[in-house]
Amino acid sequence: MKRSSKILLAVGIVAFVLFTIFDLQISMNIFNEQSAFGKFFEAFGELPMSYVGAFSSAALLVTTRKAAAWKFYLALVSFGILLVFFSFMSSFLVASHLNLPTWTVLLSTCVYIILFFLLAKAVPGKYRIPLRRAAIVGLILSFAAVLIITLLKMLWGRMRFRSMIDPTNEFTPWYLPQSFTTNNEFMSFPSGHAANSAVIMWITLLPTFIPVLKNKQLLLQIIVAIWIALVMISRVIMGAHFSTDVMMGMLISLGVFVLLRSKFIKSDSVRKK
Repeated sequence: MKRSSKILLAVGIVAFVLFTIFDLQISMNIFNEQSAFGKFFEAFGELPMSYVGAFSSAALLVTTRKAAAWKFYLALVSFGILLVFFSFMSSFLVASHLNLPTWTVLLSTCVYIILFFLLAKAVPGKYRIPLRRAAIVGLILSFAAVLIITLLKMLWGRMRFRSMIDPTNEFTPWYLPQSFTTNNEFMSFPSGHAANSAVIMWITLLPTFIPVLKNKQLLLQIIVAIWIALVMISRVIMGAHFSTDVMMGMLISLGVFVLLRSKFIKSDSVRKK
């Protein structure tokens, strides 16, 4: 595990313990459902997940090599469908929060499909192998962030702060799962926005196939940390989640990312570029 990941994991665990103690108090003191800051990140906070998924699908599409004919065409169709899916998700996430008309979703989906395909296509041929490895990490990470979090939300059944009439009596700590649910207002733990925003960690892999960024790791890590922190804070302000919810969402994505990076990305891949 890289030093930066160890530090982030350690800080996250310590913060999670503290948040467990002061969970309700934090929400009661900063809750503001009309916050412009909160509404902005409610609409745009999850975009990293869909962007990474879309670009990774496009990258796997352009780096697929011919093997047996049926395997080749199956791969092209599969990655093409995923490119459309994540491009649509990128458009829908914003449109649903901003109440944009349907035609904007369709138009922006087409724009995203073309944009991500061209970006993947623009990577020079000699970097196609590290591009493909990074894309595998990105695609799995994007799916994992959605699937794991959704399953836990349904199993935990924790009420959101914004839905509580009497928080002092209705609050339940994260370590006491309630019951299986499909009611969105009882899907507070863990935070999907936090987990999906944390997929932005994937941009720290850009130097593996974009050599001009090989000395920009610190900058990329700062961007990652700031974005994730802002999204996490915004979700607590909006009353959609408690502090433990957002911390757990981030830690889940971090854990998945570290595992995938260790499996698919060579530790010296950046230094050799």
